[in-house]
Amino acid sequence: MFNLREFEKKINGIETRRNVPMAQRTSFHVGGNADLVIFPASEMELQRVLRLLSAERTPYFVLGGGTNLIVADKGIREPVIATEKLKRIAVDGCRITAEAGARVEDVCLAALNAGLSGLEFLYKLPGSVGGAVRMNARCYERSTAEVLESVRYLKTDGSAHTLLPTDSDFGYKRSPFQNNGTVVLSAVFRLEPGDRIQ
Repeated sequence: MFNLREFEKKINGIETRRNVPMAQRTSFHVGGNADLVIFPASEMELQRVLRLLSAERTPYFVLGGGTNLIVADKGIREPVIATEKLKRIAVDGCRITAEAGARVEDVCLAALNAGLSGLEFLYKLPGSVGGAVRMNARCYERSTAEVLESVRYLKTDGSAHTLLPTDSDFGYKRSPFQNNGTVVLSAVFRLEPGDRIQ
């Protein structure tokens, strides 16, 4: 049986909160409390959390931006891993690397400020990069996968891997990161030169 107190001791140094109202963390503003929410601030911290949960065979729930997420009134009993601290965005030439917790809108604005084009269709899409990749989010008949160069992700045992997407990996609101416990860590978007903001 999962012991919250013992688990918190094991991940000492990583921020955790108990009895977190999920209604405050979802776009629909409904649902009960989560017993435990974990806030890893780096890849190493996230790996540590996943390894410990894997060793204890404890299921977990990954929370990004909370968009279109409905939580039951009874709340969430399994540990919740929140990606909100993993929000770094870096521009390198025509590529943007964004961590899973970065807001999609912030990535679009980074592209605009760098004079890069290709993410316009995602502007104003609510939620995080991790959620957009996991659901292969669509707007205006275009999908997130169309601008992905690579995705870095963690398996349930905490091991890191990189996926170079192909057409067979993604489909309509479908990705290889669904229903298998993998956690999107970051994504590299391949863009084109555009008009730099004045």
